[in-house]
Amino acid sequence: MTTHYDTLGVRPTVDAAALRAAYLAKARVHHPDRHIDASPATRAAAARTMREVNAAWSVLSDPEARRRYDASIAPPTAGTTAPRTPTGAARPAFAASGGDDAPRPTVAPGDLGVGACVLTGRVLTVTPCTGPHDATVVTIVATFRGCPVDTSVYTLDASRVACLRPAP
Repeated sequence: MTTHYDTLGVRPTVDAAALRAAYLAKARVHHPDRHIDASPATRAAAARTMREVNAAWSVLSDPEARRRYDASIAPPTAGTTAPRTPTGAARPAFAASGGDDAPRPTVAPGDLGVGACVLTGRVLTVTPCTGPHDATVVTIVATFRGCPVDTSVYTLDASRVACLRPAP
């Protein structure tokens, strides 16, 4: 999975000044004004890259958005506990780590929607809300956006996560 850090060519530990410098360097190279006389394919590639660079900058330049983004891409480590809500109550962690045990939804992306009841685990399975279920889908967002505080993250693919609220 390509991260915003990869897009800007920096490490996740980069400070704000170095992050800005990396953004400006990438913007100078890929800005559409630098490719006016290029072929249509080259202009399109530069425009696409510039959109990616701008998206990375918009998240990483905002300290709160960056914190949420970092939390959304951090793999769980052995021995860690589930994230805590502001009240201190543990939330269930539905996201699996990357690699072979990464979640593989059993539903097509269009079948999973807000309000759907799901069974979680190695796979995400839509189930009737009238029967037993682990959680309800609150929203589906881009990976870098993060989920509301009272929900848990379940990775759907490289660019999207489902924000799940545990069943009562």
